[in-house]
Amino acid sequence: YFHSLYYNTKKRQDFLQKIFEKILLEFPIKTLSINMPEWLQALPYEHPIIKVIGIGGTGRRILDEIGKQSPIETIFIDTDLKDIKLSKAINRVHLSTEKTNLSKLDISLLTMDYKNEIFHLVNDADLVFIICNTCGNTSCGVSIAVAEILKENNIFTMGICIKDFYSDNQEKNNNNKYCIQELFSVTNSLAVISNQRALNYFDATEPNLKVIAYVNDIEASAVSSIDKIV
Repeated sequence: YFHSLYYNTKKRQDFLQKIFEKILLEFPIKTLSINMPEWLQALPYEHPIIKVIGIGGTGRRILDEIGKQSPIETIFIDTDLKDIKLSKAINRVHLSTEKTNLSKLDISLLTMDYKNEIFHLVNDADLVFIICNTCGNTSCGVSIAVAEILKENNIFTMGICIKDFYSDNQEKNNNNKYCIQELFSVTNSLAVISNQRALNYFDATEPNLKVIAYVNDIEASAVSSIDKIV
């Protein structure tokens, strides 16, 4: 309540005050009256700047969906030039390399070569979302490096990861675990959305692509809604 009083417009303050008074009538409690300093009242209210970074094929598809729902600024990062060209993101960063089958560490080091370019795109942001899939080397390596860049520059970061379906491929399973653990340590907040769990809402005969599209839509709607609310 007091956070809202301090940082919102005068009109909203008056509205909140009326609500608060009604609550007190229903639930009497001891209260302390605090007058807002004049210098604080004079501060302008500015809409926070929110940006979304999508990484890899999953990130591209979700950014494109966000673009349909919200004017929020989107940034797509990938090593795949084909995906870069397909992306409808406002800004795109191609991590150019002639090497193939790079490890997560190699991908992270490559991303750091573009550190200044990435920071330039987000340095004015109050909140940055990082959207990625956790199973691939590219998505995993890039997302961790980008989160480290943002943390180093004190930019509030929320990671939203899509955890892939259970697999017999041990490398994918290891990537899922590693990516989530690393992102947890370098982001301010981390949400993990499980494709496997989403299967519970579908008939067993439904193709996995339909489940993936459903999860992607949830993620896009969540980010767009947060932007509108804030």
